Formats: sequence, structure tokens, C-alpha cells
Amino acid sequence: MKAEECELLTESGRSTRLRLKNGLIYSFLDIPSTDSHGTLTGQASVSGQGTLSLWTSTCVRPPSLKAQAFSHDTKAPLGTFELTNASSTLTFMRDFAPYERGYVYIRVSGEAVLSHVSGVYSETQESVP
Repeated sequence: MKAEECELLTESGRSTRLRLKNGLIYSFLDIPSTDSHGTLTGQASVSGQGTLSLWTSTCVRPPSLKAQAFSHDTKAPLGTFELTNASSTLTFMRDFAPYERGYVYIRVSGEAVLSHVSGVYSETQESVP
């Protein structure tokens, strides 16, 4: 994480939220490493002023390349969203190749309060172009 300002907002009777000003957070995607294609579907509940950008940074590492270190070979945008003072739910989706692994990034230009970020990964039966 890197930010001009970052603060956990804790109020009695509310879930903890994250206030981020001009910053970047990221998390490793714990996606199963299999020979199947898959899709990540997610959402973020956020309010604020400015923009919020989401993207993934990944690489393909089949078992034959296990000894090769992770690299950020593929950067895929998930969307850039204008923030409003009212909380809104942003949705995103991305297809993954077999054995693709990596990170999801969230950049705030301005100031945002994140109250929820989640994703669900599901394997698909057919090849994804």
C-alpha cells in the first residue's frame, strides 16, 4: 500500500471501512492453479470524490514453469469509475487463462471510502478467447 493518507474508520454499529486519499492498495488473488479457464467476478462498495481504477497484474505459471519467478506479464484493466458522495457498488469481471496467477490493484485518485471489496472465481468448462 502507498497513499497520501490512509485510515481505518471504525464506528460503533458499522463495519470497518478504509479511507484512502491518492493511494494504491493491492492483494494477491488466491486463484486455483489448474488447467481450466476461469472468471473472476467482483464488486467494490465505495463513496468519495475523484476516480477509482481497478486492474489485475498476472502471469501464467504452469507446473512446467514452476521454478520461474512470478512476473507481471499481463496487466488487464477492470474499469475506472467516477466516485460520488453516495455509496455505490462497482462491478468488475475478468477471464483467466489456465495457470494464470497474480494480483488485483485498486488506485484512488482523490479520496475514497471503501466499505467492501470482494470477488468470486469460477472455473469455466469452455475455452475463453
